[in-house]
Amino acid sequence: WAFYTCCHCYHHAFERRLGMDPAGIDAEGHLFVAGATQTPQLAPGAKDKPELGNDAGLLPITFHKPTKASSHSPGRNAIYAVDPSTLTWWQPAAGDPGQAEWLEINFQGTYTISALRLIWAEAGLNYEDNITPEPVVYRLEYQDTEKNWQPLLDESANAVDRLITFHQFPTVTATQIRLHFSQPKAGYQLGVSTLTVFGQSA
Repeated sequence: WAFYTCCHCYHHAFERRLGMDPAGIDAEGHLFVAGATQTPQLAPGAKDKPELGNDAGLLPITFHKPTKASSHSPGRNAIYAVDPSTLTWWQPAAGDPGQAEWLEINFQGTYTISALRLIWAEAGLNYEDNITPEPVVYRLEYQDTEKNWQPLLDESANAVDRLITFHQFPTVTATQIRLHFSQPKAGYQLGVSTLTVFGQSA
């Protein structure tokens, strides 16, 4: 397996993300990696030769889909939470610590969903001034085919600081998803760089 750093370098020079992909040896003895992956991969040991294909069969269904949000800061509209770039993000309008925010994504169709990736944006972090990340308290819900909102994930008691989270959950049939979270108390502004839902057409 190959582990590598992805240089983000937007807010400061040492800003990195970690990548992981299966590596193999070809018939001529050369080390190879098929490429950086953007979709859910199977865990090590699930396939005898993951370097020849290790995809879990789930596709991103939220790229460039219609969005709604509680608010947005100038130039940080909700649509940036569903574009493929980590250099853009949705950021709510500046509010009080603990203020409730929400982001809603319309799938424009009916899908079976079973995983999602959430990448937070933390504007205003300043380690020299002791403005450091806090665990994010959040929850997600989905809209079913009868247009009722149902609970999906509850991280309202989360006590672990994670910039990126990947969740798997029992497969549900959905038409929309909604994220709720509270602004931190440390003096920075929380937003969403990427919210990607993975699934298949129902």
